[in-house]
Amino acid sequence: MPRGLFEPATTLPVLIFDQATSFNAEVRSHAYAASFVLIVIVLGLILASKLLAGRYARFAPGGRNS
Repeated sequence: MPRGLFEPATTLPVLIFDQATSFNAEVRSHAYAASFVLIVIVLGLILASKLLAGRYARFAPGGRNS
């Protein structure tokens, strides 16, 4: 586990895979929590991109109200 922002760390999907295959129930619960965090991050990025695309569609050729 890294102790700061600038120390090397593994990516979240690799962490989820490694912990999901553990025999320890507590470690597997950490994997479920990490996968939930990853899903929330992805859904947040999708929502933000949809909102920004809708907001700036009028500036694109063939966009809204052109």
